[in-house]
Amino acid sequence: MPNIYEVLEFNKISSTIASYAQSELGRASALNMSMLVEEQVKNELAILDEMMILNVRYGHLPMMSSSNLTKKVEYALKGGTLTAEDLEAIAHDVIITAKIIQSIRKREDAFPLLKDKVRQFKTLEQLEKSIHRVVGPDLGIMSSASSVLNSIRKAIAETERKMNARFTSAIESLRDYMTELVATIRNGHFVLPIKTAHKNKISGVIHDISDTGMTTFIEPEWAVESNNQIYILKIEEREEIQRLLRELSVLVANNAKEIMANNYLIGYLDYVQAKAIYGIALDAKIAELSSIKMINITKARHPLIKPEVVVANNFNFDSEIKIIVISGPNAGGKTVALKTLGLMILMNQCGLALPTDKPAKISYFSHIFADIGDNQSLASNLSTFSGHIKNLAEIAEQISSNDLVLLDEIGTGTSPLEGEALAISYLEFLRRVGAFVFCSSHYDGLKDYALSTDGVLNSSVLFDEEKMTPTYILKQGVPGRSYGLEMAERYDLPKSIIAKAHEVLKSHGHEQSISALSSLQKLIAENESKNRKLETEIRRISHLESTLKEKEQKLENQRLHLLEDVEEVKRDIITKTELEINNIFETLKNPNLKMHEVINAKRRLKELDDNDIEINERYKEEISVGDYVSLSELNITGRVERISGNRVFIVSTDGIKFTSSKERVQLSEEPANKEVAKAVSIPTITGDVKLELNVIGLHVDEALAEVEKYLDSVRLRRFSQVRIIHGFGTGALKRAIHEYLKKCD
Repeated sequence: MPNIYEVLEFNKISSTIASYAQSELGRASALNMSMLVEEQVKNELAILDEMMILNVRYGHLPMMSSSNLTKKVEYALKGGTLTAEDLEAIAHDVIITAKIIQSIRKREDAFPLLKDKVRQFKTLEQLEKSIHRVVGPDLGIMSSASSVLNSIRKAIAETERKMNARFTSAIESLRDYMTELVATIRNGHFVLPIKTAHKNKISGVIHDISDTGMTTFIEPEWAVESNNQIYILKIEEREEIQRLLRELSVLVANNAKEIMANNYLIGYLDYVQAKAIYGIALDAKIAELSSIKMINITKARHPLIKPEVVVANNFNFDSEIKIIVISGPNAGGKTVALKTLGLMILMNQCGLALPTDKPAKISYFSHIFADIGDNQSLASNLSTFSGHIKNLAEIAEQISSNDLVLLDEIGTGTSPLEGEALAISYLEFLRRVGAFVFCSSHYDGLKDYALSTDGVLNSSVLFDEEKMTPTYILKQGVPGRSYGLEMAERYDLPKSIIAKAHEVLKSHGHEQSISALSSLQKLIAENESKNRKLETEIRRISHLESTLKEKEQKLENQRLHLLEDVEEVKRDIITKTELEINNIFETLKNPNLKMHEVINAKRRLKELDDNDIEINERYKEEISVGDYVSLSELNITGRVERISGNRVFIVSTDGIKFTSSKERVQLSEEPANKEVAKAVSIPTITGDVKLELNVIGLHVDEALAEVEKYLDSVRLRRFSQVRIIHGFGTGALKRAIHEYLKKCD
């Protein structure tokens, strides 16, 4: 029997998911994905739901290309000495672990399942520090790894320095006898390239002769001792490096269990995140796993068909409807419908989100059986019909009431009468077993069987008779026509042949039923068209309603804020006036007050009584991108560059960027010549502003916020050049920062 994963082309889905994974174990899990047991499905869908929400709200977890450490750790357990590259991969996992823990810890209350997973990580910070005390960023062994190694390398450097000075002097004195004025290395020793004709001009050891024989490479006699010393020091250096690597390998072996536990958990979270990214890309929903046997799927889209052309369909099975017979024209979408339903069930039981308009409700199925496509096999000496029968026999042997069966064109490849009888008999067998069956066929007898049998339902793929093209829309409850004669006429089969075919149908009593079925199909197609228009109109009205409500709320908020602002100004005026009056009265109480001072005090009092204070408030429905606004508390005017929720992102006329809430800014006139009339008052900057900003490990949104704040600070400091470190990783952070910088003035 064909493999269900191959029949439904599930490998294309798993390969796409694997492409989203960053770890070796995550990719392997995606490529080897298979159906889970029922309890696992519930758990996997629940944690996938959290991961999708996390990814949408806060971005991806920092996986950073984790390696499969199994072979490395096993080698260490056997007493082997790991390389610097192996140790760096182990240390890298510890860093990834810390970043994942940090990422989840910030918001762990919202993601309890992910929190529980992250708590399973083992703390191995000391191991990472021990490795990085020895292994440098370039995977070399650092001189600071041990005092012995440091001393050896200093001795090598000093010996080489002295010898280089001696060789420089020798080259100058022997320049007439050398083919090149440079010392080189042969067999690990420093040598001079001497012209073979003059090789007797220098005493020493011959290490090599050039291919042409024109050059002899001689180690000067005075350099032998230094070269030997360097050679011995190099051996000591290698031995010390091996000792350090062995020590670290023992440390890895001692922590093997914890290292592998972390490695597997990173791979698992990476795999779940890859599934989440795939689900988000498909606009997929997490299905509800029903304890009652059923399939209730609304607007399912085949995940391997391009979104712009795929047609979504509904699928409904329950205790009343266990078998659905789908009919309709060739190339009308029957096989696609079978595969779409099969993939929905298979994806759900592999712990994936489903590309549906709303969450599906599906029970768990023990097996998914399928007989789809041409099963002809020359190697097994099977015809198409024999291949189908072999599959049907194997299904019949293994079937149970908790299985799903997909059958494409059951009973074809033999006599139509016998094939039809076989199809009806086989479906009746499956009906008595109680399995859910989705079956396609052109047999009229099978349509009649569905009409007259409890638990069996007809369905069809609708066809546009005017355009003579399929619509791929699945309609349950109505049988479909095959449109064989119409398609024959469209492809220019002689009309006389088609007319004779109609006579044959009429003589067998089929013409009237075909005509009635055709009329019914037209009515259904018209009704479906009206329903789609109605759904579109309902969505449009619903959108308008929500937009109006949003605008009403904004207006109400603006009204309340205006009232608050007016009250605040009134309170300020009253306070200032009371203070002025008190000052005047205090002045008048002075017994030594002179006449002109009394007159002046009375004039000030009258001015308070006569002056009308006018509060000008500019009002507009809402602040928009491009508007000029002022922030009175900072005496700054600027243009609105971006609006995000209640936050307004403003660029002042001298290029300083700042953010504020909508309530704290007021619409302002555009400054003349793009310049603010009043001097801009900028808050004093406290603390040092460094010449370098490191955003490695931050999410994109967090990093951009840091970059924006940092650039404002360095502008105020008048720095001409700074550096922003974003690292490599997946490249997402690098691209986001470069795009942001391109938009900056």
